Amino acid sequence: MDSMREGKGHSIEKYTGDYCVVDLETTGIFISETDIIEISALKVRNGNVVEEFSTLINPGCHIPAEATSVNHISDEMVANAPAFCDIVEPFLNFVTCPTCHISSAASLDL
Repeated sequence: MDSMREGKGHSIEKYTGDYCVVDLETTGIFISETDIIEISALKVRNGNVVEEFSTLINPGCHIPAEATSVNHISDEMVANAPAFCDIVEPFLNFVTCPTCHISSAASLDL
């Protein structure tokens, strides 16, 4: 293994034992023109996943074929899913705690 890559991905544990990992799926690639269609999060304590949050979200619009080809989420899958406004509070309750830290290295996952 390349010595520069050794330990890559584990450096957060040097700073905190508890954190949340969040992943979003969207209807597009331009942040100003996209809607969230899935949000998932893992709560990690001392390197172990201790809790999970995941839900599809109905964006109230058609999901373009280009997005579906990447994230495999279709209009049919989100038809009966909650709207974003209905999941904000449960999501924030999940990620907002004294021992969780959230960070993002990208403005939108490509």
